Amino acid sequence: MNNIDLIADRLKQRVRESSFGKLVTPDASKKQGNLSIALLIVSFMYFIFPFDLIPDVPIVGWVDDFFFILIALINVAEKKVFYNYETIQKTLNKVKWVVAIAAVTFILMTLIVTFGALKIIFG
Repeated sequence: MNNIDLIADRLKQRVRESSFGKLVTPDASKKQGNLSIALLIVSFMYFIFPFDLIPDVPIVGWVDDFFFILIALINVAEKKVFYNYETIQKTLNKVKWVVAIAAVTFILMTLIVTFGALKIIFG
């Protein structure tokens, strides 16, 4: 084994032992948490890309992005961080659903107000 392989193996071991490495490294006891990491990545991509349910106008357009990222973060906390604590998991699950209902309500209200304003303006 040459020096580069040895350095690469040591670096991989340090990443696995770090808190970030423990968060993203697959673990058989935390299988369902891997999907939550994928959801978090998708929510950040939704935040970055310009295609949204509500266009990115200041404040109003950013709220749907915020809701998606918040739901994904709560999901990661529920599935990957607090996987050993059933009470915390149940609480986070309830919080996640409350945030999801608030997000859907906000998005629907924004769309209704927008289409109503467009109908008034353009007849």
